[in-house]
Amino acid sequence: MFGQRHPIMLCSNDRLPVANESMYTGRNESISGGRAMQTILRVAFVVASSLCLTVPALAGPFGLTRGMTRDQIIALVGKDSVVKETPNSIGGELLKLRTVPKPHHEFEAYNLFISKEDGLLKIVAVGVDISSSSDGAEVRRDFSEMRSALVANYSNPVHDFDFVKAGSIWDKPEDFMMGLLKQERILSSAWILENGSSLRDDLSIVAIEASGLSSEKAYLTLTYEFKGWEAYVERVKAKESSVL
Repeated sequence: MFGQRHPIMLCSNDRLPVANESMYTGRNESISGGRAMQTILRVAFVVASSLCLTVPALAGPFGLTRGMTRDQIIALVGKDSVVKETPNSIGGELLKLRTVPKPHHEFEAYNLFISKEDGLLKIVAVGVDISSSSDGAEVRRDFSEMRSALVANYSNPVHDFDFVKAGSIWDKPEDFMMGLLKQERILSSAWILENGSSLRDDLSIVAIEASGLSSEKAYLTLTYEFKGWEAYVERVKAKESSVL
């Protein structure tokens, strides 16, 4: 999912005809004519190969890379995967998808933030519902497994949070789920480039967090911010403030 970026060819040799003697020597065709046809096809092959474009392999999170446009993404996942499109004041948009080029079974929706100038700048993957006991054992289990997968890719996070906010009444172990629901229990981990995290693929932040749906259900969100996201947010804020 987070492998290195490698170029891939839009054209492949196996989609072009290969000239050979048997293809072009028929009962009514001379050998010299067949050879001439072979020569033409070889020239055509060289020209076609030179016109093939290289693009980055889909090696970023979920097969998505920084700078991808809306049209490029939809071309990969299909129009039926689009749940909703929400434009913003500076020509960008929030694109909500059911799936991505490389989906993960623990997530059911993917929110993509796309800049008009810079393309894809942020991904927020929304997890499936996790049914759990009141102490959050199942949520902690799924969180830990996802965190371990991220550690394997980006080393240890620079921030690990697991605490109850000061003054909360949901401070007992059996209150874990209610604490999440009331947003008074924090369970999250973050990898931040400027703080020393080993991020790649033009990422600046990776973060995972648990959120509550009820006293019995919760879900995880996994966020990827690419370089340029903060500048994009500032442009949106400035545009929206200019109308006041």
